[in-house]
Amino acid sequence: MNLKCKRCLPKEGIEVEKIDENLKQQIVTITKDSKILGVKFIMDNCEFSHLEAKFLIQHLNIENEKCHNCKTSISTDEYVICKKCQALNINWLNI
Repeated sequence: MNLKCKRCLPKEGIEVEKIDENLKQQIVTITKDSKILGVKFIMDNCEFSHLEAKFLIQHLNIENEKCHNCKTSISTDEYVICKKCQALNINWLNI
């Protein structure tokens, strides 16, 4: 799946099929403590560039069912576009 965010530049977008469920859980756990360490973990373990890793971390939800950008309630689907602000939300908390 190619992820893109309407709020970001159109050239940004990444393929996420190469991240397995276990890695997604590790990314969430690490990112809760430090976004910088989350970026580094993604770069080291998922073969993403620095820009791609930052894109993932920027859109990753740490609070379940709330948009990472505007805090509006959203669905718990894995990938959600917020109806209020149009931001991409990555929900890996409950995978």
